[in-house]
Amino acid sequence: MQTTQAIAFAFLISLAGLASAAMAETVTPFVQAEATYTDSGLKYKGSTFAPNGYELGTGLTGGVLFDQKHEISLSTGYTKWTGPHNVVVGVADGHSTAEQVPLLLNYRYHLPLDAKGRFTVFAGPSVGFIHEKHTQTIVKLGGGYVGPTGETSDSDWKFAGGGTVGLNAKIGKAWSVGAAAQLLEASGSTYSEYGGLAHTTEKSSLRPSFALSAGYSW
Repeated sequence: MQTTQAIAFAFLISLAGLASAAMAETVTPFVQAEATYTDSGLKYKGSTFAPNGYELGTGLTGGVLFDQKHEISLSTGYTKWTGPHNVVVGVADGHSTAEQVPLLLNYRYHLPLDAKGRFTVFAGPSVGFIHEKHTQTIVKLGGGYVGPTGETSDSDWKFAGGGTVGLNAKIGKAWSVGAAAQLLEASGSTYSEYGGLAHTTEKSSLRPSFALSAGYSW
């Protein structure tokens, strides 16, 4: 699914959820902190080096639950990846980092698994943006290298859309713990290096993520 299609689909589902939630009898605000394990999914055009692979990060989600079924929430987080960049053995060495901060609107439908609603599974779309910062560092090691050295960075906002599935378990009246898996499709971007002397272009990518959470509701 293309990013624009994913975003349009997620907006439609979210609007449907909002319409259902408007008729809710009970409203439960909540906030939850998350430990995340995310693959950036980054792939550079014309290069095999990219700061990808799974890395630990943090997340934060806040929102409201209507009638214990319809969730409307906003989520953010932070993850950093490091990888090689423009490596020429014995001549120049370097590394690149990617830092991502997602800002997402979520709709999730919660389905109780027991009569008291202590255990629920949930699923739904997410749509929004990812603020991504790329930093490159190159160090000259020997003769024959005439390219740029030092450190440079650039950033961009990327469209993102996808979905989340998960499981929640209540602990008492207010606390809960959960686990979730999310898959986002993020648009590609081009980043300037060394004052425009070079550029890094990344493809649109799939961004899988897993999370463990602890939440509190009122």
